[in-house]
Amino acid sequence: MTATKTPEHAITVPKRDRSYGWMIAIIVALVAAGVGAIVFLAAGGSDPPSEAEALQDLVAAEKAALDPYFGQSDPTEYVALLADDATYYDPATGGILTGQAAKDYLMASAGAIPAFTYEILNEKVALDGDLATFTFNVSVIDPASGAVVTDWNVTEINRFVDNDWEVTHAHWAVDGGVAPVAPPTEEVAELLQSYKAAWNEIDSDAFLAAISSDYQIQTPRFGILDGPTQALYLGLPGFHTETIGEPYMVGVGPWYVAEVSLITADGFPEGGVQSINIFKIVEEDGALKIQRHFPYSNQFD
Repeated sequence: MTATKTPEHAITVPKRDRSYGWMIAIIVALVAAGVGAIVFLAAGGSDPPSEAEALQDLVAAEKAALDPYFGQSDPTEYVALLADDATYYDPATGGILTGQAAKDYLMASAGAIPAFTYEILNEKVALDGDLATFTFNVSVIDPASGAVVTDWNVTEINRFVDNDWEVTHAHWAVDGGVAPVAPPTEEVAELLQSYKAAWNEIDSDAFLAAISSDYQIQTPRFGILDGPTQALYLGLPGFHTETIGEPYMVGVGPWYVAEVSLITADGFPEGGVQSINIFKIVEEDGALKIQRHFPYSNQFD
């Protein structure tokens, strides 16, 4: 679902040669905020709940799954909602994913999504025997500014089995009315180019010029570093990073950019590693600056 939520789920994540197209869209949608969802439910062996009970149960289950997803970059609870034969789609999947492929896709975002708050809106459910259609919107919110970065429309189909619901289909679509996804503007693209050139050239002055006064970089392996500290450790021997594919941007200030980079350095796997990068960009003293950088790769052992 990532920053167009960004907008199917499995639990094993291959460590190498993974495509990150989904993450870019999720970031750039995850980094936006808003969702609409529809859920169908089917019963197995027991009477389905009433419409009011179904709505209450589905909203509670969705919140229990999205709290760690958006707050801690942990998709485990959402993946647990999916049936083994569930299908899943969001703008970054490139088509419908089924079963374990859907779960793997979702689990690959673990640890790679910045922390957001969210709000579920317009939740509705319509029962048809053992099936229920659950619809809602989700607004994803930047906790620092309170700005909505993405609005999602979601459709989920659930089955009522053993007195519980399981999702058999989930469809996440970005609501373009709030934070459309687009290529970075020329000014943003130049800022990112300068920032990455500073890493490649180990230029601390250029690095500090590209970042905000409260800049932080956060990685799963090394935690959080501020700007002056990171400026001391810009490059590894042989370090080089370059963007592959097309970056995406969402937001109306602050702005979020998601891209995939290829990083090479001495001691890295042959051919380098792919890294998902999420950048939060703000205006400071009349100029655009990078305030947050979230790099992530699952290609390291």
